Amino acid sequence: MRSGSAVSVAALCGLCWGILGAFLTRELAGAWSWYAAPSGVVIGLAVYGLSRWSYRKSIWYLVPVSIISTVVAVALFGLCLGLADWMTRDIPTRIGWEVILQGMLMCLWGLVFYPLFWALFPLAFGNHLLMRFLERRNTPPTTANPGSTWGRR
Repeated sequence: MRSGSAVSVAALCGLCWGILGAFLTRELAGAWSWYAAPSGVVIGLAVYGLSRWSYRKSIWYLVPVSIISTVVAVALFGLCLGLADWMTRDIPTRIGWEVILQGMLMCLWGLVFYPLFWALFPLAFGNHLLMRFLERRNTPPTTANPGSTWGRR
């Protein structure tokens, strides 16, 4: 498995997260939440790029990284959800940036105050464990990078 495979897995995981986000927001946001689902690919790649440094560190780094990346990813998904809402529904009295901000705040509110959505944090941790495994599998151990084997903590 090469480095391109980790990127492909990150994109696929992002798509799965986007579908999960659209499923979880479909009741409140409406049918246009499914238009935001493909944005999960870009969000997954962005989170992978931002979190990649932590995969070479101790496994305990993944705990705060999972929390922060979940909040960032949910905010980005909410942004895309607001964009989808604004672009698909033609209501002349709405202000575009407010609709986008509303979608983002709705998703963040649900993540923080709806206990069912707290399950996203352990899922994100598992996702980061998978990406850490793929990153460490692709990086050969060297003297410059002694902690790059999977067994080391």
